[in-house]
Amino acid sequence: MAHGSPDSAMETAEDQTDRLSELPEHVLLHMLSFLPTLVAASTSFLSRRFRHLWETTTTLDLDLSAFRHSTCSAFVDMVDRCLLDRDSLYNLLSLRIDLCDRNLFEGGILTFGYVNILLVRAAELGVRHLSFSHLTHQLDEFLPTILSIASLESLSLCHLSRRAVFPPSFAATGLKSLSLAFDFASFEPTGLNTLLSKLHALENLELQVPTSIDLRSETVKRLKLAIFASCREVGICMPKLEVLDFYEWRCRRTRFRGEIPFLKKADIYFMYPAEESAPAIWQMLKAVGNVEKLYIKIDENHLFNPFHTMVEPGVDPPEFPNLKHLDLEMCFHQSNTEDLTILLRNSPALESLNLVDKTEKERWESDWWCTLPPNAEGFHVGEAKTKLVKRLLREKPTRKRKLMNHFLGAVDSGSVKTRI
Repeated sequence: MAHGSPDSAMETAEDQTDRLSELPEHVLLHMLSFLPTLVAASTSFLSRRFRHLWETTTTLDLDLSAFRHSTCSAFVDMVDRCLLDRDSLYNLLSLRIDLCDRNLFEGGILTFGYVNILLVRAAELGVRHLSFSHLTHQLDEFLPTILSIASLESLSLCHLSRRAVFPPSFAATGLKSLSLAFDFASFEPTGLNTLLSKLHALENLELQVPTSIDLRSETVKRLKLAIFASCREVGICMPKLEVLDFYEWRCRRTRFRGEIPFLKKADIYFMYPAEESAPAIWQMLKAVGNVEKLYIKIDENHLFNPFHTMVEPGVDPPEFPNLKHLDLEMCFHQSNTEDLTILLRNSPALESLNLVDKTEKERWESDWWCTLPPNAEGFHVGEAKTKLVKRLLREKPTRKRKLMNHFLGAVDSGSVKTRI
């Protein structure tokens, strides 16, 4: 029987060499910090060196659902080892606790008192980033403990209920990032603006709310806001806001008020708006008039008749003097094409344009026919970063006007106020 060469045998031996255990401890801990804690704990079987290494990582990801095929007591044992019994010499940078699996709350082990002890211990270890999810509607009860953690720089809370009351005073005033997701129920989040007013370092804010809200902050620069069906009014007063990510889901008769003078980028998404929801879009586009980058995505409900989604007929349209990039994803029926015409006329600094038609094939006829016209060179202007705009930028002003009129001439917008 033929045997392999000595070189191949040597290569095989080298492939089986444990080089991982030879790495410096700080490198191993950095690698383990990217793993869920349960996976990191499984490395204890690799060698004696890994047996307790996972217990000292700076990042803990404690997900109860990972124990679906085990027991709740096994989850508690793991938490005790890496958090409650943790040596105070090992600081805790990031902690994620997800207790959203109802099926694993057995024997009353995960009581309010036990979970509260975990949060207190995290505070003692100087945790900076905390993410906490709870499905038993007890999350509100942990707010005083959570907001007492003075070391926090970022906080994410999921499944807050309508009973949520933010304490009037707290220690976590150094928060730079805050994410709050409220359950779907009619509510008024008591003390939310008071909370925001005391977060003097807050720059990033993410909110998921089911009803009307009036937001005020002097420091927030990035806002991600999602509203849902029962929302009737949205107010945003944030003088330092630079980036807005707005998501709306099937709201009706919503009204929008905004004082955001230094906004640079807006990403706006309306899902299935009815015609009575159009004023919210019109009001929002006027509020974000100073942006340099604007992304608009509108999923229209094809059960309704087409309507003007971006420009209110008979009213002065929004103007975008600083807009350089415009990205539109919607159904380009006649009404929306007229609106597009107006937006282009009122965007003198535009450098790039991306149009994506979302008209469903079964509606490519009658009143839902896509009326987006071809441009001067004969290809569809819906192509990404259309050559039409690039050509306009190269031409002299008089030539620009002719080319723009060639594009706008395909649409009769005489009934709508426009300005070139």
